[in-house]
Amino acid sequence: NAPQYMKVNYETWMYVTLFDCCKTYYGWNDAFTPCLEAGGVNPPTKAPIEDSWYVDWANFKCVMSCEGPSPCGGFHKSWNILHPSKAVCCEEHLSWKDTCLLD
Repeated sequence: NAPQYMKVNYETWMYVTLFDCCKTYYGWNDAFTPCLEAGGVNPPTKAPIEDSWYVDWANFKCVMSCEGPSPCGGFHKSWNILHPSKAVCCEEHLSWKDTCLLD
């Protein structure tokens, strides 16, 4: 039961899957999981976002937005800047750290 403005511009607002809709409009972890659950879908164990690497500033290393062993660093927060790879994360934020890609 979408609002009329969404039906009129369905190419902009509508998605084939709930996953894609939640990923687009609720892509941060604090909102993505409840979005999927509201639609009756079990959330994935890894972040569904392609750009899933961010800086763990407490440890000065790039980690992946997921739960579990390294390279996971926990799900990112809404304020984390996300990157498509560890290499890009290191280059953008920790270029001064020679061991960034090895951490």
